[in-house]
Amino acid sequence: MPSSDSPSPSQPPSRRDTILSTALTILLVAILAGIVMPLNGTATAAALAFLVFLPTAWPQYGVKEIGLVIAAGTSALVLFATTATTDAFQTVLAALGNGANLVALILSLTFLRNAAASSRMVARTGRYLARQPPGRRYLAVSFGGHLFGLMLNFGVINLLGPVIRQSASVPDDATPDVRRRALNRRRRMMIALIRGFSMVMIWSPATVGQAVLITSIPGLTWIDLVPYTLTWVAIVWALGWFQDRFAWRHSRRQNVAATADVATPTTIDDGTWHHLAGLCAITAGMLGMVIGLNALAGLTLLQSVMIAAPAFAIGWLALQTNAPIASPASRLSLTGAQLRDTIRDDFPRQGREVALLGSAGFIGVVLPAIIPPDILTGIVDPATVSQPVVGIAMMMTLVIGGLVGISPLIAVPVLGGLLASVPDFAINPVFAGLSLAAGWGLCNGSTPFSASAVLAGQFVDSGPETIVWRWNGAFTVLATALCAVFLFVISAQLPPG
Repeated sequence: MPSSDSPSPSQPPSRRDTILSTALTILLVAILAGIVMPLNGTATAAALAFLVFLPTAWPQYGVKEIGLVIAAGTSALVLFATTATTDAFQTVLAALGNGANLVALILSLTFLRNAAASSRMVARTGRYLARQPPGRRYLAVSFGGHLFGLMLNFGVINLLGPVIRQSASVPDDATPDVRRRALNRRRRMMIALIRGFSMVMIWSPATVGQAVLITSIPGLTWIDLVPYTLTWVAIVWALGWFQDRFAWRHSRRQNVAATADVATPTTIDDGTWHHLAGLCAITAGMLGMVIGLNALAGLTLLQSVMIAAPAFAIGWLALQTNAPIASPASRLSLTGAQLRDTIRDDFPRQGREVALLGSAGFIGVVLPAIIPPDILTGIVDPATVSQPVVGIAMMMTLVIGGLVGISPLIAVPVLGGLLASVPDFAINPVFAGLSLAAGWGLCNGSTPFSASAVLAGQFVDSGPETIVWRWNGAFTVLATALCAVFLFVISAQLPPG
């Protein structure tokens, strides 16, 4: 969220924004330098930059961010009070490193998000998907939410939200029945968008969620996890399409009349399937780069995304430049100016995201070190609990936690740390990852505290509680029950270990 003194294009950045952008640039450069050519001091430089940023960005924080930053500080104090000083210091350093790495990830993805947001292909593809006929609209919009979510993250709501609103506009003199049909159309399209976007985190390597998940469970790799997560994505996608068709079965006969009455503005810039195919190719190229670095260069998934996202974004920006270019040097200069604007204008505006993700990464390391392992074994006897029960319990913990505002960014590292601290819980790491990934995806579509639900409400004139509970509640209940069955079946194929 922009700060109150965020610079406009005609104003130089304020002193605070200069400090914020400088701190985050140092953090990102230090982390990337540590990946490419391991140097002494890079981790310390990133941690110090992170510590400079947090208090400087304080005016941007809301209640949630302030609470997490205070919780992170409190957890560190408790750690020093209950643990030997040397051990506590090492744990805090590791926690700062984890938080700084997650911050570097969202900074890297900022370059990719801005490249996608400035692409006319992306905008045209969005309009093309939104004007599909009723029979294909759910699949088209949910696919669009999924595809754009890979590049834009929550920006997909801001991209497709106005398109959805416009595609179901009605004239001022429309009858109540026409207005009702327009509202239903916007409702169905927005739910499809949220469901599609919520599934991105379940499997995509270019997401914060996957980075947190992989680093939270020892022995888990993305390549081992992805066949199972993609299977679950296909199942929940089919369930969403079926539920949409069934819930709105009585309105199918009115589709012709609704299409005639509810305007779907068409322009020459609406896009075609060629734009969709091109965007799919771009997305595949980005994911292929991440997977290639992970498999061939020996980098972790998190490191692969942090290297690939800025590099891919630079190439994409250079190719989409529309101004007359006299030479490659001029094209490179213009791309450099766009990257500079990202650092100068966008980095300082990410105070809330940095505070949330960095604090969550810090707490995720410190909290398991504070909680004694015998607390968990005192509540549950590992010998009497089967693997599917543990997996379903973790999935439900994320879903229920989301309903009361507990972010998976906090819950997943804590659950992963607790499992690692109790060896008697013989859980297959792939099964643990699948359980948490599925629970995270369900949480994204059911919590009114998510940024996607809050943003979506602005385009359908409804509160986030209405969207995720009243409109999407039945689907969430069905999907959660189906997920429990799915985990029970998959557990038989993944022996505990």
